[in-house]
Amino acid sequence: ICLEKRCSMESIEPGYHSRPRNWTDDLASGNDLVDQQHQKLLRRFEMLEDALKSGQAFAEVKALAAFLQRYVLTHFNTEERYMLAGHYPGSAIHSGEHDQCKRRIFQFKQFIETESDRKKIIAVAYSMLAIWVREHILNHDGQCFQYLKHRKKAEAAVDIDYEWSPKSSKLWTPDFEIGIENIDTQHRNLVMWTEYVQDAKSLSDEEIRQLLDFIHGFIVTHFTDEELLMMDIQFPDFEKHSELHYATRTKFFEVKEWVGQDLGAPDKRGMVLELFQAYVEHIEQYDTQFKKYFRS
Repeated sequence: ICLEKRCSMESIEPGYHSRPRNWTDDLASGNDLVDQQHQKLLRRFEMLEDALKSGQAFAEVKALAAFLQRYVLTHFNTEERYMLAGHYPGSAIHSGEHDQCKRRIFQFKQFIETESDRKKIIAVAYSMLAIWVREHILNHDGQCFQYLKHRKKAEAAVDIDYEWSPKSSKLWTPDFEIGIENIDTQHRNLVMWTEYVQDAKSLSDEEIRQLLDFIHGFIVTHFTDEELLMMDIQFPDFEKHSELHYATRTKFFEVKEWVGQDLGAPDKRGMVLELFQAYVEHIEQYDTQFKKYFRS
């Protein structure tokens, strides 16, 4: 079994292309891409079952741990993009489930490194996969995509004519440049809209909605891109940095709920500004530390 992180599920085991034997119609979300990703997870479940029968389960568990860490980032990113586009009201709870699942994957990898009883490791891996498939996919994903099935895709967020340049920016600094084009573009966009909120004397409800949509999209896209990069270069503080992402994601959903309440316009603008500034501070304090490791 290939242990290289970049190997896809199909390249690991060419025989696993057909519908998984553990797949049932009640697991179908109705979204082809999401269902394909779920089926890829079920194939790993079946590979573990087959490895158990052949006595090769421990080797498969080690491959499974590497597979899962990348899978949760890419798969959850897919789901959360759909939730954002459809303005799914359960996004906060569902994203929280995703964060808990990512934590369990970190714990599982640590468990493999410290636990000497291979039978116990295999049992934990099997149990973890079974619970994930039957509880998260069947319940949370089922509810989400049943709702999204009847929703139209939302319009692109933040379509406001605002001129901005890093050279004239009050917040931007060259230290924010990581050296990866997509991540640097995301950082620049964040700083740009932070300054927009700072400079605005007032914000309409529609502007606030679009700015919150931008932040939601930033969370979904930027955090995933960053964490995939950290995983690829084996950044030693990867788990700690991910925890910071969890915390800022939680703060976003709290602010979004507060802003949705009956607050005066100045209060809404102040909350949104505080949220944007917190993300800029995150870049300044933590992403620049990652940059030093990445450049070295």
